[in-house]
Amino acid sequence: MAFFQADFFSQALNRSVRCGVLLPTDQSAYQERKEQEPLPTLYLLHGMTGSQSGWYGTESLWEISRNYRMAIVLPNGENSFYCNSSLTGNRYGDYIGEELVAFTRSSFPLSDKREETFIGGLSMGGFGAIVNGLRNPDTFGYITAFSSALIKRLILRSDEEEGLDYFTRAQYQSMFGLAAIDDFEGSDCDYEALAEKLAASGKEKPKIYMDCGTEDVSLYQANADFKDRLLSLGYEVTWDSRPGGHDGKFWSESFCKAAAYLPVEELELAPDSPSAARLTRMNAAMTRKMTE
Repeated sequence: MAFFQADFFSQALNRSVRCGVLLPTDQSAYQERKEQEPLPTLYLLHGMTGSQSGWYGTESLWEISRNYRMAIVLPNGENSFYCNSSLTGNRYGDYIGEELVAFTRSSFPLSDKREETFIGGLSMGGFGAIVNGLRNPDTFGYITAFSSALIKRLILRSDEEEGLDYFTRAQYQSMFGLAAIDDFEGSDCDYEALAEKLAASGKEKPKIYMDCGTEDVSLYQANADFKDRLLSLGYEVTWDSRPGGHDGKFWSESFCKAAAYLPVEELELAPDSPSAARLTRMNAAMTRKMTE
């Protein structure tokens, strides 16, 4: 395994940015792989109040990257919902859907095939994965969205007080670049409108894995409703409704289920083999280092 932190200047954000990149590079474990074969890639988006560094201690990600021979790119999205905002000038949608993909493909041995390029995320990151996957169907062949913060109804009814809506109306307008809150409807951040627009375009649609815990009371129904809407529009959707809340325990299982869903082949390493034992020790050491 190899872990990189890459810094580069983002034109979309007009500043230097950092992303993490996990690569399954242990040659003894991947003797069957052609050395020059590019890697399928998952662009994985964090949730609200998080950052890319929050993933570093997630052992299941290291295991998924290693066992499925898949690169995982971890960008920082702050609290942007991974959307463009004309009010702040931050174009997180362009950064995630275009600029980051171009930079990482030019810097690492990543596949440029649509069917081997995936975008996923949890909570706010699930929102970002859905929106940017639908905005860039020629780039992303698959979307994996866990407990997605599909909060369109909440945004449209928000007021000037924070209350239970997490953000004030002014904060939502700033994040999504809205002159008025009603402008969310039909915007490039409106996942329902994007799904309808893409379906009507005749372009190939990304395949979608969605899940949400039945105890995730604030988001479950919105996710279930959007799943139904996608199916009615002709999208291929795999929906996993299972017990659980909005927490790490639920998402650890989500990562494993999504990896099995994606078109990547799982390697079979004997648990007592030297390569498997060495990779386990390496994984544990890197995890400790990144969380210290």
